[in-house]
Formats: sequence, C-alpha cells, structure tokens
Amino acid sequence: MPDALVAGCSIIRNATILDFPLEASVRSVLPGVDDFVLAVGASEDDTRERAERLAHDEPKVRLLDTVWDTTQGATVLSTQTNLALAACQARWALYIQADEVLADGGALELRRQLQQADADARVEGLVVDYRHFYGGFDMIGVSRQWYRREVRAIRLGIGGHSHGDAQGFRVGTEDRRVRCRRSGVTMFHYGWARPTWALQAKRRLD
Repeated sequence: MPDALVAGCSIIRNATILDFPLEASVRSVLPGVDDFVLAVGASEDDTRERAERLAHDEPKVRLLDTVWDTTQGATVLSTQTNLALAACQARWALYIQADEVLADGGALELRRQLQQADADARVEGLVVDYRHFYGGFDMIGVSRQWYRREVRAIRLGIGGHSHGDAQGFRVGTEDRRVRCRRSGVTMFHYGWARPTWALQAKRRLD
C-alpha cells in the first residue's frame, strides 16, 4: 500500500484557447494532497508552457504528457482522466477538472475526512457539492439540469474509473456506483461562465 494518503489529479488541453483557470484550479487542491498529477494533452496554444511554469512554482505538481484521440468524442475526457488516475501513487485520488476550483479550505477538509475514512473499506469516495456559475459570476445555475453534487475523491485500488464524459466515477467492470460520504465541501464550476469566444472555441474543438 502506498505511503502517501492523497494524490491530486487533473487533465488539461488548450487551456488558453478555452480560457480555463488552470493555475487556480490546481492550486485549490494542492494544500490537501501529497502530490498532483497533471495530464497535459498536446495543445494548440501555450498550455504546456503554463503547465511547466506551474510545476516549477509548485513542486507537488508532476506533468504527464498525453495525446487526445478526439475521435472518441466526449469519452476522451474519461480516457484522459483514467491515465491521470493510473499515475497517482497514493491510497486516494482527489480529482478536479480544469474549469473547477475548490472553495477555500476545501482541500484540507477533504484530506481530513479521507484520513478518517482510510481504515473503513466501506467508504470508497467523497462527494462534493457544486455551485455552477452561468453567463458570468453573478448568476448560479440551480435547475435540475445542473448536477448538485459529484464524486471528486476516490479510493484507489478498488477498480475505480472515470466514465462517460468524466463527470463522475464508477467501480469495476459492472460500473457500479461508488460508495460515498457527502463531504460538505463546495466546488465552484466556471465552465459556463467563460466569455463567448471561449465557448465558441469549445464548440470548434469538440
């Protein structure tokens, strides 16, 4: 069993073109992890350079170079997430997407809860609550189309994997749901609060 308790992980590609808050996203997780795997897909902008600067400034960050097979459609996100997950060397993984930022203090609180759950095999993950910004930073999506919570911490070594468009995780070949506790930690999602030019670029690159 690895000595490290928690490894963070994320995936990124075309961060500048898509106006992702890459640095803020990763740094919001760092206080609660022992190291952080950032899978950097070959990009059309300066994403690799930004990742290098981040890794230089934040010694916990390790870069994993990847190539995205965009013919997979949205499932390429889970494929890439699983590559990052496989590179984590700890008992738990704390996952964040590049358009998400943990609330202040959230990473340390998640680590505290993972320390408590570590010896209880019944607990396979922690769920965070979501606040979705829409059209800017003064509107929040609250209708049923916005997911209220999602798994963002998962126990490693149980066959856990990202699935679909990488919104969440499943366990085993049967894709059963992760047995989770609700953490009470808030995740801020900025994917639909980006400027129009970034959303147009997303449609072009999808």
